[in-house]
Amino acid sequence: MSFSLRTALGLFVASSAATDVYAQPCPLYGQNYPAPTSLANSKHVEAAAKSALEQLFKARNETTVYGPLDTETTAFSLDFYSLDEDSLFSHHYTPAQLLSQRTAGVDEVDSDTVYRVGSVSKLWTVYLYLLAAGDESWNDPITRFIPELQEIAQAQDLDPTSDVDWESITVGALASHLAGIGRDPTHAAALSRVFGDLGIPSQTDNSSSTCGDPSLVTLPCNRSR
Repeated sequence: MSFSLRTALGLFVASSAATDVYAQPCPLYGQNYPAPTSLANSKHVEAAAKSALEQLFKARNETTVYGPLDTETTAFSLDFYSLDEDSLFSHHYTPAQLLSQRTAGVDEVDSDTVYRVGSVSKLWTVYLYLLAAGDESWNDPITRFIPELQEIAQAQDLDPTSDVDWESITVGALASHLAGIGRDPTHAAALSRVFGDLGIPSQTDNSSSTCGDPSLVTLPCNRSR
């Protein structure tokens, strides 16, 4: 066997062995400890919870390094859990002005209070979508999944200056806020005045959204609204 052939064979065997080794997951450095249990009885967790509560009370209506903490009009809830136990720390705060400001809802904030999570829900929606479905459909047009938009996209009399080209809008573009679609605001008297001052006429036909209309507050925002 020639030297070059022996060398090539040796490299092949070595590379095959290396490939087999690197196909295995890398071990953790140091000790591999089991997941902690009985954290609710831990003095360290108890001390951390007490410290967090003390700092929260100290920061009430003060400006912290993270900004002002308004507790006069802001309600909030804090709950921390471990994987195998009930809540490790729970604190709910009901501002004094809640009863005078609210028109519907709760009298006192507790563990069952439903909050409007706002834009945070957009992040969770995208993360959960990627975890469940991956990015296989990331570049697919949204019309593939919403037949109503497919019907609009197939219309022949669309005006490119005012109508959205839904065929070019992808799932990823919507998820990353890169679709270039104008926001569809809910009904608000103050917003209407701002639009009026800017010379933007009020929408009186079906081109405006009914979501948030006080007279339709009991109606859900579904595919037809």
